[in-house]
Amino acid sequence: ERSAALIFSATLLLVGSWQSIGFYFGDYTPNRLLGERNTEVANDLGRYLSALGPEYHCYLFGAPRLYYGHPPIRFLAPDIAGTDVIDGAEGRLDFVSTEHNAVFVFLPERLDELDVVRRQYPAGRFREFLDERGDLRFIAYEVELLRGT
Repeated sequence: ERSAALIFSATLLLVGSWQSIGFYFGDYTPNRLLGERNTEVANDLGRYLSALGPEYHCYLFGAPRLYYGHPPIRFLAPDIAGTDVIDGAEGRLDFVSTEHNAVFVFLPERLDELDVVRRQYPAGRFREFLDERGDLRFIAYEVELLRGT
């Protein structure tokens, strides 16, 4: 009787474990179930900024949805300085430092401000970042302000 209970308990434990493993690796992780969109954007942005290198300063047009201090950005790109552009460019970009190259990052809801940046810096490089479904995550506009980079 005790052996039967032990076998039953072990079988139940194995079935439950198998279902949990199947859910985690089969559904949850690949489909990013229960994931938060801002965290996904911040992960992609952090990886991108890390690849750019510390000679860039990020100007994030993400408020009120996403701010530069979001933990994945700071963790993945600790050497990249960043500034939240809260009030918008409004035709002037006097907040841009010439001590670094600049990358202007726009969330979809702030794309209307990209034209101001492109007028001021027409020689920049435009990059689009999409999610798995092809929806826009963010736009990056890279501007080389330093010579030789």
